[in-house]
Amino acid sequence: DSRVTISVMSAASCAVMSSPFVVAIVDHASCVSVSLLVEYAEAELSTTLTIPVVYLSHLYVKATPYPAYVGSTNVEAVHMLHQIDCTGYYQHALVGAYAVLSDATTTAVTSRATFHSSDPAKVVVNSLTRLAGTSVGSVLVLASWASTSSEAYTLEVTEVPVIVSSLTLKFAGGVSDTLSGVAGRTEGVRVRVRFSDGTEFTNMLTLVDWIPVGVLLAFSSSAPSALSVSAAGVMTLLGNHYEQVAVTATSVCDAEMTGSKSVAANLSPAAGDVDVGNLLGVQFEQIGDTLMVRVRLNANGLLKNFQIDVVIDDSVVRAASCGRGAGWTDGEFQCGINDPFETVSVIGNNANSAATGVLEVAVFYLTVNAGAQMQISATLRELVQFVDGVQVRVTEQAIVAGDGVALVRETSGRRRLAELQVAHARSSSAALSRAGSARRLEAVSSATI
Repeated sequence: DSRVTISVMSAASCAVMSSPFVVAIVDHASCVSVSLLVEYAEAELSTTLTIPVVYLSHLYVKATPYPAYVGSTNVEAVHMLHQIDCTGYYQHALVGAYAVLSDATTTAVTSRATFHSSDPAKVVVNSLTRLAGTSVGSVLVLASWASTSSEAYTLEVTEVPVIVSSLTLKFAGGVSDTLSGVAGRTEGVRVRVRFSDGTEFTNMLTLVDWIPVGVLLAFSSSAPSALSVSAAGVMTLLGNHYEQVAVTATSVCDAEMTGSKSVAANLSPAAGDVDVGNLLGVQFEQIGDTLMVRVRLNANGLLKNFQIDVVIDDSVVRAASCGRGAGWTDGEFQCGINDPFETVSVIGNNANSAATGVLEVAVFYLTVNAGAQMQISATLRELVQFVDGVQVRVTEQAIVAGDGVALVRETSGRRRLAELQVAHARSSSAALSRAGSARRLEAVSSATI
């Protein structure tokens, strides 16, 4: 409030007002407190205020692990930068400057301090506060702030390695451990690397910029045709897969040290394409003796008409029922099953439709008859939509996102039924055989008589 005035009551050799609301301590002052007079003249009000004064006692430096991780700031000061396993690269540390005041309190002044290495050929200061080990040897690290230099901090770079003790994989961008999207989508693997000294890289791919990923880790995929992983740890979605894909990271320094994570490779439909199966997780998932199959169409305009034929293996499954999807609630809808047995035909028509985007147009159910890896494919027989006011018609187009394989397992109930049928058949065959033998014996006996 500009109506309030503040003045220094203490000696001018102690403090002055550097601006209406800022008190400045005079250089080399020795006072332990400053008294101020605060006045509000219009109301004839005033009060006094005493502010304690503290001085810089000394400055010190502390280094902690880099990159930081949960608990790293509580680690005892780092005085050794080890070689990272067999890589030939060394650890880095994060340096901080701390001022100890005359009242015994400590405050961080890192952002205002300047740091120096006594031998940049061994340890160099990067990005203002990062200490990077570059060659074996000892250095002194010092900080400067407020015309004061810190105590010397000893830091040694050593060839004695820290060993990778565990690898943990995570997919930061994935939902429900699913890598979905159109073919060609990429995503980096998040790898947490823990070492024998307790330090860790929480994300090797994004936080460790001085060690090439391939120098420490190698990557592999259990289904590279559906989901590949580059040497740099970048996954590329190429197709659907009938079971989860194991993505594995292995230490280059120790082939026995591995970490693995399972992810579902599940394509999403591009504009004008059709997706068949689950949105998340593996494309097809059997529950009991039933497969529920959702059909989604990606309309990049106003959807008016469509016909989709889905082909199944009727020796493995049989279509039980079919109905509208949640995205196609109005207009004509037909779903033909078992005519022929291997085809489910979905048809929709609505000249007044304003539906657009990824739409679930149908849901059908398949009953399992036998176990197998069953191919499910589909053809977009017709698609009519209005894009920017212009009618666009597509016919006889093979789909991409919906093409895949369902891992169908014969249920125990159906296996038991099959076993009973076989047992019954064998029993019937044995009974017929015994009856035949009896008739032959009777015929022989009659002939003898």
